[in-house]
Amino acid sequence: LAAAMTGFVLSNNVLIISGALVGASGLILTSIMCKAMNRSLANVLFGAVGVDEGSQVAGAEKRHVTGYTPEDMAVMLESAQSVIIVPGYGMAVAQAQHPVQEMAAHLQKNGARVRYAIHPVAGRMPGHMNVLLADANVPYDQLFEMDAINDDFQETDVADRKSVV
Repeated sequence: LAAAMTGFVLSNNVLIISGALVGASGLILTSIMCKAMNRSLANVLFGAVGVDEGSQVAGAEKRHVTGYTPEDMAVMLESAQSVIIVPGYGMAVAQAQHPVQEMAAHLQKNGARVRYAIHPVAGRMPGHMNVLLADANVPYDQLFEMDAINDDFQETDVADRKSVV
């Protein structure tokens, strides 16, 4: 949008048109991301303005986080019958789709049902995770949009978030 405004100042039609196109596509992507995060644009832009980092937001739910060691994870995966993998940006950056697929193949050999929950804005752009997992020969029938698989998390033995491998 800044390029479009500069185009108006300089009376340059190329800057106006290209800035408007880039700005419009950015607004569309921002709208998709806000919808995926269940937040409004105003909340994303101004949600933390004026809040101290150490202060608790009023009405926010406190949750207990349980940490696991790699050995604990191995035991859980070994006995799991249903596993959902939620790939994240870390998997894309590390290019770890092949080791993740190898782990999934091993789990399937042991009788586990393995599925992938694809967040709409995971990776660098929409559809990025699908492409990475297809590159690792993950069957398409194991890929699910987050909305389609959300209800299955309650009946799943292990839900593994692969943002860092």
